[in-house]
Amino acid sequence: MGCRERIVEFKPDAVLRTVNGLTVEQSASIDAALSDLFGTPDQPKLPADLPRLAELCDQAALDQAAGPVASHEVGVVHGLYRRHCARCHGVSGDGRGPTALYQAPYPRDYRRGVFKWKSTYRDAPPTVADLDRILDHGVPGTAMPSFRLVSPQERDILRQYVIYLAVRGQTERVLVDFVANELPAREPLAFEGGLREELVADYLAPIVDAWADADTLVVEPSPEPPASDENLLVGIEAFHGNIAGCAACHGLNGQGGAQGLANYQVDYDIWNRDRVIPGANEELQRVLARDLPVRQSTPRELVAPGSTGLVLPHGGATTDDLYRRLHQGIAGTPMPAYGNLRPGERGVLSEQEIWNLVHITKAWMERQPAPVTD
Repeated sequence: MGCRERIVEFKPDAVLRTVNGLTVEQSASIDAALSDLFGTPDQPKLPADLPRLAELCDQAALDQAAGPVASHEVGVVHGLYRRHCARCHGVSGDGRGPTALYQAPYPRDYRRGVFKWKSTYRDAPPTVADLDRILDHGVPGTAMPSFRLVSPQERDILRQYVIYLAVRGQTERVLVDFVANELPAREPLAFEGGLREELVADYLAPIVDAWADADTLVVEPSPEPPASDENLLVGIEAFHGNIAGCAACHGLNGQGGAQGLANYQVDYDIWNRDRVIPGANEELQRVLARDLPVRQSTPRELVAPGSTGLVLPHGGATTDDLYRRLHQGIAGTPMPAYGNLRPGERGVLSEQEIWNLVHITKAWMERQPAPVTD
């Protein structure tokens, strides 16, 4: 009759589990562990084993974000995530909501805990402020809108729920890897007793610690030098040179887009690369056929086509934003880092060289005349 309420569940990462050869019993044991730790889409919970997650997420906020959309009192709406986010990012945060297929780029899959537009080092999670900024400004040039018209309290709840989904997804990946590579063949996970304590201490707590400590890994731009014609010329030379190698993907004059130079190599971001599997067996082929089509990574056009128009960088248009993109690259994508990947290390380019590239990139994006080389 269609009157029964539909049970909403977190979807397992079918590709990940099939690639790792998990049996039905092993997969079910991982689902049981995840349910024990994080609850369900209608009844989320903060794991008692991971107390630092409470520094980032409040149970009351998760309760209001989760579940079906409903309002039982004036001014209070429940099911905020499904109301605002699930149509694109999916109930599980897998980036496979009902509208995902029609978007380019695809909505972010939170389950890796990898986010492109952030202020931290490449391998670190974003800060709370980074996620708040995305909710406030959106991502220009994509389907991700600004949520500025949503109340600050509701944006805060949505951000907490995104972190919860990301940590849950990262936990799933860790448990799948452990079952596939550490347990005897075909043995399911017994998530209890000493093994549970070991997994939490050695594998799961570090995930939460990284999120809780993200503020300590923010990349602070060095003082910005003047954008002189001489430095712009040096920046153009670096753009075309072998060390930075920007032109290989972005084209000789920043117009490369998907074409780049003749030696451009087709590549993928991590969300697509895991699904490019030559020689996949029949079971894996069936799983991949039900997933979103694979899309190759497309280097950004730095100069807008035609005679008018500006390029709007997805991750922000200030010089500090561009500095961080060049210094740390873009996490999860082929865009490399030219600065040091960890505090105290040495980067590929000097600070001055990075700023030269920032200035020539900004000049191209804003259609400012650049110096002409002989």
